[in-house]
Amino acid sequence: MTDHRSTETEVALGQPIEVSPSDIFSIGALRNLLKASCANAGGMRAWGRLHGITAAYVSRVIRGEKLPGPKLLDALNLQPSTVYVFKNRVRRGRH
Repeated sequence: MTDHRSTETEVALGQPIEVSPSDIFSIGALRNLLKASCANAGGMRAWGRLHGITAAYVSRVIRGEKLPGPKLLDALNLQPSTVYVFKNRVRRGRH
């Protein structure tokens, strides 16, 4: 299984996509998952038709021009979540 938590993830095209229910996806990993899902369906138009989403919208999400909406997230079996992280980690001890 690929770790999606901290890096952009590449999904092999044409391969089954295996993820754990507890995986946390970056927006880059989500875009890669969407790209792979489209490729497995035969392209953005085919994937979009399967899920009632336009190919233009799918393309804009993949390019980072739009954020994924509820319908697209649902099609990928994902849900939005808010994660909070420290702005700056202060190292204690030697530098």
